[in-house]
Amino acid sequence: MLRPKQIVLVLFSLARGESHVDERAQGWQAKPQMNAATGRFGAVQILTVIGGANVDHVGATHAAPMQGVSNPGVAQTAPGGVGFNVATTLGRLGHCVRLVTRVGRDAAGTTLVNAAKAAGVNTTAIDVSPSTSTASYLAALDHTGSLILGIAAMGILDEFTPEQADIATNVQDPGDAWILDANLIDETIAFLIERAKELTHTVVALAVSPIKAAKLKPHLGSLDLIFANRNEALVLLGIKAPSPDSTAETLAAALHALGPEVVITDAGEPVAVASGGDVRTFKPLKATIRSVNGAGDALAAGTLHGLADGRSLFDAIPFGLAAAALTMEHEATVPPSINAAALADRLILANSERSR
Repeated sequence: MLRPKQIVLVLFSLARGESHVDERAQGWQAKPQMNAATGRFGAVQILTVIGGANVDHVGATHAAPMQGVSNPGVAQTAPGGVGFNVATTLGRLGHCVRLVTRVGRDAAGTTLVNAAKAAGVNTTAIDVSPSTSTASYLAALDHTGSLILGIAAMGILDEFTPEQADIATNVQDPGDAWILDANLIDETIAFLIERAKELTHTVVALAVSPIKAAKLKPHLGSLDLIFANRNEALVLLGIKAPSPDSTAETLAAALHALGPEVVITDAGEPVAVASGGDVRTFKPLKATIRSVNGAGDALAAGTLHGLADGRSLFDAIPFGLAAAALTMEHEATVPPSINAAALADRLILANSERSR
């Protein structure tokens, strides 16, 4: 029996965004696989997420921050990482998800594994390093919840080589969709994208940061869909001196001309989406922001959730924007209350506010 064509999703970063849909989000049963010509998915049942899992250490100031001095504020520690956030959000949205990552033989690694399990994620493919500590991310936020500075210590993923990626994906049921993030080393990203081409998988990419997005640049011609924020898009297009014309819309159109479908975010500005030769913008949903940490990952997961029900990319974006809004209103990168019904309710609320 022929298996449906699989999907590879290569995750690389985002900001935040919005739009509208007034129907209930549905669970995932034998759902999509992206068709680059139509912006729609075909049948997919399992998502395998391959990427970063780390412990987030996040501090936020009570007032406008002052540089070079100690600022009163609050701090918390919680599970995070692009791969972890996307996998657990998709799990809470009702999808079958398998997380492939590497953690240390330490308390932080155990915490990440247990948190993923609690979200319904299959954790049997999480590898444990005998000598390297679990990855960590330190973020300093201001009093509005906006990021001042982030430091990612992701050295453990240097141990996730193409050989290990080959073993992790060469299993009886590797998943109908693979999701990779750019925390992986260049060689592993290149190997997995090449494997995707060989197996005619669809490739969806999302950039983790401008520095890490550069890993994706050599592979733009192999991508079917890419998520990036404005700064990452500039890197992908090799634009070192942006002009006033370098808007999210023009950047989305330029990347789309190279082949892939495109989603470009620009903080609180409208999200630009390019698909089928068309570029449209979507305003962010209103949110009382507590933290922007994890909002981009939520946007990606929510959009994939929308695509999973067979919607076009334009029609799937609102689910991602709803997920991002819900996440920004919570201190955690994956709100425990997020689920398909919560996304649908948020979209209904947005529509009702818009019609007043």
